[in-house]
Amino acid sequence: MKHKSYMQLTTAIFLVVGVVHLYRAFKGLDLVFGSSHIAPVWSWVGAVVGLYLAYSGYKLSNRS
Repeated sequence: MKHKSYMQLTTAIFLVVGVVHLYRAFKGLDLVFGSSHIAPVWSWVGAVVGLYLAYSGYKLSNRS
């Protein structure tokens, strides 16, 4: 896989993850792992990190 294609793919994945975390935070949905591990709604860290990585990947994939 070429570097540009790889960067575009990872950018798209991180963008989807960031948007899903934003949606979850705005709707107030809990993220449950198994039966006892719950990620709180107020943790915006997933959205911020996912969107930042998508932005960074976009910048890197469009470098000359």
